[in-house]
Amino acid sequence: MSAIAGTLHLHGAPLEPSLIEKLSGAMKRRGPDAQTRWVQGPVALGHCMLRATPESLEEHQPLASRDKNLVMVWDGRLDNRDELQRQLKAAGAVLRDRSDAELALQGYAAWGEDCPRRLLGDFAFAVWDARRQRLFCALDHMGARPFYYVLNKRFFAFASEEEALLELPGVSRQPNEAMILHMLVPAYRSADNQRFWLKDVWGLQPGQCMSVAADGTRRSETYWRLEPGDERVYASDQACEEAFLDVFGEAVRCRMRASGDIAAMMSGGMDSAGIAAMVKRLLPGMPGKAF
Repeated sequence: MSAIAGTLHLHGAPLEPSLIEKLSGAMKRRGPDAQTRWVQGPVALGHCMLRATPESLEEHQPLASRDKNLVMVWDGRLDNRDELQRQLKAAGAVLRDRSDAELALQGYAAWGEDCPRRLLGDFAFAVWDARRQRLFCALDHMGARPFYYVLNKRFFAFASEEEALLELPGVSRQPNEAMILHMLVPAYRSADNQRFWLKDVWGLQPGQCMSVAADGTRRSETYWRLEPGDERVYASDQACEEAFLDVFGEAVRCRMRASGDIAAMMSGGMDSAGIAAMVKRLLPGMPGKAF
């Protein structure tokens, strides 16, 4: 995975460029292909690039819109690219390259805060919206990518690694005891599930988005949640099997974009073995690699 980071200084406080340098530097091992930063006004964004898909070879981040009013940092992989391209072209968007980040940025430009609802895949991103003077942040439906943040009276800051935020002034190393208790006693549930290992650090939850304005106003929303109980009935066992294989096969296929060989890490259980078997079915000529 790549890594993203950012700082927003609140209430007109002067920007400290060294903060984004420290945040990005703490995660540089995640970005063997490029480490870049963007600074303007009260906001600074950083990106550590790992080019894991063919389309990411065309990607340059932080990514700005043509009019420079939107700037995004993105860590993710989109699995409904064809659908998004059709929708965006119908909305009049002109895509500048094939990267997932370009699709996501154009999606925010077209749909605003409804954008995450239309994205399918693993992703965490933040967009600085200069017109509205706010950062908009979102995490994928299942929380596959990390997004940690700190919000105090001076600044809002986020990063892909919780410990990277320790580089910021005033962020305590004191642990969050409720999190420790939950790990030791899984039945215990804290009233606040947005807290993590460090007392001062928060995080986006699966299917959650959040905006933070330059005056420090924060607003969060759950744009998706799993709704158990959706039952489907088929005419026969064979029809059920065929429907499952169609959905399962597409779920595996759309996640197979890679700039290198595909491998599977297998536990010996049904989940990983089933995915590996489907990969082999979809790419019968590919040498199998498993760990």
